[in-house]
Amino acid sequence: MKKLDRKKVYIYQNETAESNRACQVLVDELLKRDYEITDTYDESVGLITCIGGDGTFLRLVHACNFPSSPIIGINTGHLGFFQEIMTEDIPAFMDSYMAQDYTLQNIWPIDAVIDTADGTYQLRGVNEIVIRGPHTHLTHLAIEIDRSLVQEFYGDGLLISTSVGSTAYNYALGGAIIPPQLDALQITPIAPSNTNAYRCFRSSILYPASLSMSLTPTKRSSTDTLEVVVDGFDYLYEDVQKITVNRAGAGLHLIRFHDYNYWTKLKSKLL
Repeated sequence: MKKLDRKKVYIYQNETAESNRACQVLVDELLKRDYEITDTYDESVGLITCIGGDGTFLRLVHACNFPSSPIIGINTGHLGFFQEIMTEDIPAFMDSYMAQDYTLQNIWPIDAVIDTADGTYQLRGVNEIVIRGPHTHLTHLAIEIDRSLVQEFYGDGLLISTSVGSTAYNYALGGAIIPPQLDALQITPIAPSNTNAYRCFRSSILYPASLSMSLTPTKRSSTDTLEVVVDGFDYLYEDVQKITVNRAGAGLHLIRFHDYNYWTKLKSKLL
C-alpha cells in the first residue's frame, strides 16, 4: 500500500448545478492552500471528496474499488447519510482538515461469493446485497447461518444489509434500523410467501456480523437464473450452487467532525 499524501486530493461529483458550484468552491480553497488535485484515484491520495448525495457516494466507492483513503462527503443531494458537510462549510472544513481536527468513522461493507457451475464470482456492497429470481418467479433459497439451517425461504427474494445500509432499501421493506456501532447484519424478506404450502419469516433476522451466512438455491431456483443486486448494480448468474455472504475484511473511512451524532442525523434525515 502506498503512503498517503495528505496534500493530494481526488474530487468525485455528480453533474448537477449545485455540485458544480460546490466543486468550484472546493477547487478554489484547495489551490489557495497549495493542494494537488488529481484526476484519477490511487492509494497515495490523502483525501477523497465526494460531491453529491448518497447515490453519488455509492458510485464513487464502486468506481474506486472501495478505496482506503479518507472520504469527506459534501452534500448537494437529498438525504446525505454518508455526506458530512454542505457547500458553505468547505472553507471551515479545509481548516479542520489541515489541523487534523476530525475523526474517522469506519464502515464495513459486505462480500458475496457466488459459486456457479462455471466459476466463482465475488461482489462487494456498502448498503446491501439483494438476491431474487428473474421476472416474477418465486425464489427458493435455503438460509444457513453459522452452518445451521434457519429456513427454506420462498418469496420474491432476500436482502442482506449492513448497519449503514439499514436506512436504505432495507428500511423501505420494513427492516430494522441498526446504528453503525452495532456490529450486525440483517436479512430482510422481500414479499415472503405465507400460504398453506409455504410459511416464511416476515420480519428481519439480525445476526452477528462475524458469522457467515449462505444461501443455497432449491427447487425451481436451482435451475433458474438468479439476479444479485449490490447497491443498485445488478448482475445475472446461471447455475448458482451457493451464495455466501460475509462482512468484508477492509472498511471505508469517512471523515466526521467531533460534533457528529448518528441519532441527530437520523432524526433530521429520516424520522
